[in-house]
Amino acid sequence: MELKKDEAMEKQVTEQAIGLEDNMLDLKEDEPYVIKDMTTVSEVGTSKKGLAIAGILLIVIAVVATIAVYINIHKYDGKYVATAASIYGAEYELELVETLAGINIVAEIEINGKKCHIILDMAGMNANGNAEIEFDGEAFTLKSKVNDSTLSGKYDKDRKALILNSQGVDLIFEKQ
Repeated sequence: MELKKDEAMEKQVTEQAIGLEDNMLDLKEDEPYVIKDMTTVSEVGTSKKGLAIAGILLIVIAVVATIAVYINIHKYDGKYVATAASIYGAEYELELVETLAGINIVAEIEINGKKCHIILDMAGMNANGNAEIEFDGEAFTLKSKVNDSTLSGKYDKDRKALILNSQGVDLIFEKQ
């Protein structure tokens, strides 16, 4: 049984060799067969040119990653001014709220990366200071640097607006 397997293998190898000889016979005498590249995979990996290309690719990837992080951190940067208030789902322009309440409202948030400056002046309440802002998707949290108070809200990408929520009232800050 072993002998038949060995004979079958030998026959198959012989047929493949004959097939190669037939292909070689198809070559024309005036067209010499030339081996174009004898470089092996290990030689390419260690060549100076290969190492230079790999180094350049690593630098390009690092630069692209740095730019992506910078853009992600600074994509909300800018000045946001309060333009409306939403009370239990009904939205009112800030000018109407000022007229109805008889007060003047000034509310602004200026974002630069993870830092922001807040100006809030209404009905005798005056807050002016720095805070940290952290985004998690479209949700964000403002953390005061003076005390441990925090405010939360969401970013409306269609309006390019920050919406702060406090006690059922949303204060809407649109990007200027």
